[in-house]
Amino acid sequence: MKTSTMRANSTSRLAQFVLAAGMVASATLAHAAAPGFTVQARDQQLVKVGMTQEDVRAALGTPARSLHLQAANTTTWTYQRPEAEIVFDVDFGTNGKVIATGERQVYVD
Repeated sequence: MKTSTMRANSTSRLAQFVLAAGMVASATLAHAAAPGFTVQARDQQLVKVGMTQEDVRAALGTPARSLHLQAANTTTWTYQRPEAEIVFDVDFGTNGKVIATGERQVYVD
Protein backbone atom coordinates (compact mmCIF):
# COMPACT_ATOMS: atom_id res chain seq x y z
CA MET A 1 0.00 0.00 0.00
CA LYS A 2 2.76 2.42 0.94
CA THR A 3 4.63 1.63 -2.26
CA SER A 4 1.70 2.52 -4.52
CA THR A 5 1.03 5.72 -2.54
CA MET A 6 4.69 6.69 -2.72
CA ARG A 7 4.73 5.96 -6.46
CA ALA A 8 1.59 8.09 -6.99
CA ASN A 9 3.09 10.98 -4.99
CA SER A 10 6.35 10.69 -6.91
CA THR A 11 4.50 10.71 -10.26
CA SER A 12 2.43 13.70 -9.15
CA ARG A 13 5.56 15.64 -8.15
CA LEU A 14 7.22 14.76 -11.45
CA ALA A 15 4.17 15.97 -13.38
CA GLN A 16 4.16 19.22 -11.40
CA PHE A 17 7.86 19.70 -12.07
CA VAL A 18 7.47 19.07 -15.81
CA LEU A 19 4.52 21.45 -15.97
CA ALA A 20 6.42 24.15 -14.07
CA ALA A 21 9.51 23.69 -16.27
CA GLY A 22 7.35 24.01 -19.38
CA MET A 23 5.78 27.20 -18.08
CA VAL A 24 9.19 28.70 -17.31
CA ALA A 25 10.49 27.74 -20.75
CA SER A 26 7.44 29.28 -22.44
CA ALA A 27 7.79 32.49 -20.45
CA THR A 28 11.49 32.67 -21.30
CA LEU A 29 10.83 32.21 -25.01
CA ALA A 30 8.06 34.79 -24.95
CA HIS A 31 10.37 37.28 -23.24
CA ALA A 32 13.27 36.53 -25.61
CA ALA A 33 11.08 37.25 -28.63
CA ALA A 34 10.99 41.03 -28.61
CA PRO A 35 7.64 42.56 -29.40
CA GLY A 36 7.41 43.35 -33.05
CA PHE A 37 9.61 42.44 -35.94
CA THR A 38 12.89 43.95 -37.09
CA VAL A 39 12.67 45.16 -40.67
CA GLN A 40 15.41 45.63 -43.22
CA ALA A 41 15.59 48.67 -45.50
CA ARG A 42 14.43 46.50 -48.42
CA ASP A 43 11.31 45.47 -46.43
CA GLN A 44 10.28 49.11 -46.08
CA GLN A 45 9.79 49.30 -49.83
CA LEU A 46 6.94 46.78 -49.55
CA VAL A 47 4.74 49.34 -47.81
CA LYS A 48 2.81 51.64 -50.16
CA VAL A 49 0.38 54.49 -49.56
CA GLY A 50 -3.17 53.12 -49.52
CA MET A 51 -2.34 49.74 -47.97
CA THR A 52 -4.53 48.57 -45.08
CA GLN A 53 -3.22 47.65 -41.64
CA GLU A 54 -3.77 44.00 -42.54
CA ASP A 55 -1.65 44.47 -45.69
CA VAL A 56 1.18 46.06 -43.71
CA ARG A 57 1.05 43.37 -41.03
CA ALA A 58 1.21 40.70 -43.73
CA ALA A 59 4.22 42.42 -45.33
CA LEU A 60 6.20 43.38 -42.22
CA GLY A 61 4.70 41.51 -39.28
CA THR A 62 3.71 42.93 -35.92
CA PRO A 63 5.05 46.41 -35.14
CA ALA A 64 7.22 47.02 -32.08
CA ARG A 65 4.96 49.91 -31.05
CA SER A 66 1.61 51.35 -32.04
CA LEU A 67 0.57 54.89 -31.19
CA HIS A 68 -2.96 56.18 -31.72
CA LEU A 69 -3.51 59.95 -31.71
CA GLN A 70 -7.15 60.44 -30.77
CA ALA A 71 -7.33 64.12 -31.72
CA ALA A 72 -6.20 63.39 -35.28
CA ASN A 73 -7.67 59.87 -35.33
CA THR A 74 -4.44 58.55 -36.82
CA THR A 75 -2.21 55.64 -35.88
CA THR A 76 1.53 55.17 -36.27
CA TRP A 77 3.17 51.77 -36.24
CA THR A 78 6.88 51.67 -35.46
CA TYR A 79 9.21 48.90 -36.62
CA GLN A 80 12.75 48.50 -35.35
CA ARG A 81 15.60 48.43 -37.85
CA PRO A 82 18.69 46.27 -37.19
CA GLU A 83 20.59 49.45 -36.48
CA ALA A 84 19.45 50.18 -32.92
CA GLU A 85 19.19 53.90 -33.55
CA ILE A 86 16.89 53.73 -36.60
CA VAL A 87 13.15 52.97 -36.68
CA PHE A 88 10.65 52.78 -39.53
CA ASP A 89 7.26 54.41 -39.01
CA VAL A 90 4.05 53.65 -40.90
CA ASP A 91 1.31 56.27 -40.52
CA PHE A 92 -2.35 55.32 -41.02
CA GLY A 93 -5.07 57.88 -41.70
CA THR A 94 -8.64 58.03 -40.45
CA ASN A 95 -9.66 55.34 -42.93
CA GLY A 96 -7.05 52.90 -41.55
CA LYS A 97 -4.90 53.04 -44.70
CA VAL A 98 -1.26 54.07 -45.05
CA ILE A 99 -0.86 57.81 -45.62
CA ALA A 100 2.92 58.07 -45.10
CA THR A 101 6.05 56.13 -44.17
CA GLY A 102 9.49 57.16 -43.05
CA GLU A 103 12.50 56.23 -41.06
CA ARG A 104 13.91 58.29 -38.27
CA GLN A 105 16.81 58.25 -35.93
CA VAL A 106 16.20 57.67 -32.26
CA TYR A 107 18.76 58.51 -29.65
CA VAL A 108 19.80 55.71 -27.33
CA ASP A 109 21.30 56.73 -23.98
